Amino acid sequence: MLNDAQLQHFKTFGFLILKNALSPDEVRTMQGEWTRRAQETDQSVPFDGARTRDMMALSATTPFIAALFEDDRLAGMGEQIFGRLIPANAIAHRYVGASQWHYDAGGYDAYGLKVAVYLDPVRAPTGALRVLPGTHLRPYHDEVAQFDPIGPRWSRAAATPEEKKRALAGIDSIPCYVCNSDPGDLVAFDLRTYHASLGGRVDRRMCSFTYYHYPHTPEEIELTILNTQGHMRQRDNAADPWNPPGLPAEWLANPHNNPRRADWINSLQHFSQMEPEQRGVKALVENGKWSIARV
Repeated sequence: MLNDAQLQHFKTFGFLILKNALSPDEVRTMQGEWTRRAQETDQSVPFDGARTRDMMALSATTPFIAALFEDDRLAGMGEQIFGRLIPANAIAHRYVGASQWHYDAGGYDAYGLKVAVYLDPVRAPTGALRVLPGTHLRPYHDEVAQFDPIGPRWSRAAATPEEKKRALAGIDSIPCYVCNSDPGDLVAFDLRTYHASLGGRVDRRMCSFTYYHYPHTPEEIELTILNTQGHMRQRDNAADPWNPPGLPAEWLANPHNNPRRADWINSLQHFSQMEPEQRGVKALVENGKWSIARV
């Protein structure tokens, strides 16, 4: 559980570092599962180091990582900050290169928690997470987006080669906080917080755990419908055949009747079956992010 100072820090600055939250034995278990999952994906498509590979970690080869997704140290922290949660994903990453300034929420009203667990020490020049404190809050969140090269136009998938080049070149020019991390630390941040990374070796090891807040307003419900429909549908996984086309059936079966997972699955089913644009609002897409408009 977070103490009052930690909770205030997160709500004020949009991030928090919890040192030594995982034991050395747990770290070694995660490292072993990360390696097995990487080897498993190599059998599908060999990793060439050209681009980051995201590997779903709700699998039979990653049981500890999958269980950590539901652990009180992570999910419980999210519930303490946001209240009831809806799951997004647990991913083992093979990182390549730098990451330009961006935020992870699909839209401002689709916020929640992301927890990063680095499996090797990282510092400012070696891929540590850099954050812009307070950018999870409006109006600062919107003001920062107007400062080149921070806004979504620079991080969207359709960015031009020149835009991508300028965005990467501008990482180190932005004043920020560097989240130095060692294996066993948890680096938690609001999905709306702007962040980036610079440097680091190819095939850097990290696991991430992402949760959405449970929606209440029409705007939040609208984006939750779209998010959950994306999670529950069977997608085309031709670009990443090492991942299943949807949430794994064995995870959705919840064989051990985990109550937190049961609530998550109920929420996923509930919102994914709802129709969008029925609450007086609709989502518009600009630069790869959702905004809300009145119907």
